[in-house]
Amino acid sequence: MKIAAPALVLLSMGSAHAFSVAPVSLSATALSMSDAVAEAPVEEEEVAAVEEPVVEVPKSGLSMTQVRSQINNMDSASFSSTLETLEPFLVNEAGCTFYAKSVKRITRKAKELGVELPANYALEAKATVKRRTKQNEFIAVKQAEAAEAAEAAAAEAAAAAEAAAAEEAAPAEEEPAAAE
Repeated sequence: MKIAAPALVLLSMGSAHAFSVAPVSLSATALSMSDAVAEAPVEEEEVAAVEEPVVEVPKSGLSMTQVRSQINNMDSASFSSTLETLEPFLVNEAGCTFYAKSVKRITRKAKELGVELPANYALEAKATVKRRTKQNEFIAVKQAEAAEAAEAAAAEAAAAAEAAAAEEAAPAEEEPAAAE
């Protein structure tokens, strides 16, 4: 094994092609541009015009990066005007996640600046419609259950009061009969 490895190296070095550049004819065959290749004529099919998707221009004229930068650049003097600028975007265009993050950023910035955020700012957003309707339905069901429970409790209390009144009247009648 010790002898075989050096011998193999020496044999490969001893060949004529070991340190020379391979001739072009041996390396790879490639067609040059001058070689004509007979190809079947390709019929060009008319490609139907594919309509490019129409990019909807935001109604508010703001992009998400512009909204983020406006929130970051708020100061106490421009706070209310910036809120008015951002509200159409947050109400009509922002998605659920971006809406939530933006409102958190605005709230944090308001605390940082010592300014109060309006209580009903951007509450009617399209992003929260599904959550609000689901919450309102849940509240309505719970209120109906509470009303039914209150009616059942009132009916049970009335039945208990009638039973107590009947028990008081019944022993009064039995005592004179038991005395005879």
